[in-house]
Amino acid sequence: MQKTILLLAIILAGTISIAGVSADAFKPPRQQMAAGVPAEEVICMTGYQLMVKNDGSAACVLPDTAERLFSAGWGEIIEGGVTMDVDTNDDAVKDLEEQMQLEDEGQADESEEKVEKKISLSESMDMSGG
Repeated sequence: MQKTILLLAIILAGTISIAGVSADAFKPPRQQMAAGVPAEEVICMTGYQLMVKNDGSAACVLPDTAERLFSAGWGEIIEGGVTMDVDTNDDAVKDLEEQMQLEDEGQADESEEKVEKKISLSESMDMSGG
């Protein structure tokens, strides 16, 4: 009986949503994996589907995108993954969603490079203006 309850608790824990978490507590798939989380255990924001790419990395994508990517042989869909509810009015959430989208498209590093160039350009403009 105790084993049955324990097994049920483990199954429920795998499908539970964690409500009310701030965006700062949530990390994109790449950062979760860098911290040692296996690709199959990456947590996606609610509304996103976990996929494991053919190279073994994780991605959180919209469900319709997941179906198209799976059909194209891009990776496999992980059913029953854990999701996390995040306050979607938070600006950090919007930035996080944009970063996740760039990671899915393979453009995250390119985007960070552009941000660094913009920062150095604005710093040089501030120095010449004052």
